[in-house]
Amino acid sequence: MKRLLILLAAVTMLLAGPATAQTLIPVQVQGAPFDLNGPLFYAQDLGYFTKAGLDVHIQTSQVTVEGAAAAILGGSIDIASANTATIAQAHLRGIDFRFFAPSGLFTESAEPTELVLVPKTSPIHTAAELNGKTVAVAGLKGMLQIATVAWADRHGGNGRSLQFVEVPFPQMDAALAQHRVDAVVVTEPWATAAHDDTRVIGSAEDGVARQFMTLGWFSTGAWLNAHADVAARFAAAIRQGAIWGNAHHKESAEILSKYSKIPVSVVNGMGRSVYGLNLDPKMIQPPLDVAAKYGYLEHPVAASEIMWTTPGNTSPR
Repeated sequence: MKRLLILLAAVTMLLAGPATAQTLIPVQVQGAPFDLNGPLFYAQDLGYFTKAGLDVHIQTSQVTVEGAAAAILGGSIDIASANTATIAQAHLRGIDFRFFAPSGLFTESAEPTELVLVPKTSPIHTAAELNGKTVAVAGLKGMLQIATVAWADRHGGNGRSLQFVEVPFPQMDAALAQHRVDAVVVTEPWATAAHDDTRVIGSAEDGVARQFMTLGWFSTGAWLNAHADVAARFAAAIRQGAIWGNAHHKESAEILSKYSKIPVSVVNGMGRSVYGLNLDPKMIQPPLDVAAKYGYLEHPVAASEIMWTTPGNTSPR
């Protein structure tokens, strides 16, 4: 009888529809407005967060992953997205950041979205011709830098010879035009926005693996354990956004343009991200192995070490 009453209560809540504004749980999320973070914006615009009982406040300012991590530690942000290398580096320094939901994926079967660009007039056409040159990445010692080193080695260059500098994605086009760097490693939609003045010489991530998780949503283990229900609701809404985004590129262009301020025509002409639906250690491990191989991690890190486990559970969510 007790189980029946519980079931009826649950059904009544479902039939009542979305939670009211008074009952929504506030969540502060840092999400740079690029395609890899698309499910965040789709879930917001399509009402998935509201239906999950969450009042999600998105901060779209262009901050580094380190900046977002500092904001989480300081308590002004609850959740942000990051690459695996950055979270692993924090883990090795004793900071308990944990992934609890996937975002963008790299897969060889899809059009690349993380591109190595040079000016159209540049004499550089190959990875080998980039040896010793200056390359801009959005974050030093992050996954895009590591992937670029691996890409150069795979395609006949010397990745360890590259000189990396940090430049935010929106400023990379100007850095190229002013000859402050020889190449940039940029994600969509900025790669396509710079199309008229640049040339693609490679897909930065194809030196890592055929498939892997590019970005994931994370917080501290302490916050996740204290807000397990909120984390589960957020992950479920993000999953809905990912399913919708994978199937609705044309419609999602309008939403992505709204948040990124990139024209819809540019978004429609670019390679679109593929989104993960489940947090899979097999998709997290390849970039960790590459980061360790090139010395960006002091020693190997297992995917399970940076994945959230619910209290009392010994396996990652």
